[in-house]
Amino acid sequence: MSAPHPGELVDRLILQPAAISQSELARRLGFNQPQPVNELVKGKRGFTPKMALLFEQVTNGQYPAEFWLAAQVAFDVQRAKKELLSTRRAPVAPLDTSLGAQRGRGLSWTRYDWGWFGGVDGLKAPASATIEILRVACGYVR
Repeated sequence: MSAPHPGELVDRLILQPAAISQSELARRLGFNQPQPVNELVKGKRGFTPKMALLFEQVTNGQYPAEFWLAAQVAFDVQRAKKELLSTRRAPVAPLDTSLGAQRGRGLSWTRYDWGWFGGVDGLKAPASATIEILRVACGYVR
């Protein structure tokens, strides 16, 4: 599954269900012009942490900032994989970090199914699961 640009999610998760225009959403986000929302929906602009926080607030927390940023990262990584030449990747030799992880010095990372960004209808994991994965990966576990 390919990750959509997060702007597609704005249209499908906010604009269509709320039956509002890009201009109305821009006003609710505190913008004088619809340009930031329009560029986001058209894929000309991506989510920044500040924009993600505004979208969290306008959705009353239904879609947290981490959801929008994870969608942006999924899109960016997918695009980078397509654009990064195999000749550039070929000289990169992988490190064996498994020993450090076994001794508690590294992160033992399981490949998570990030495919749920492939479509809103197929949404399988809530944003809270993504947040939890990021907390564990960054060491914010109590």
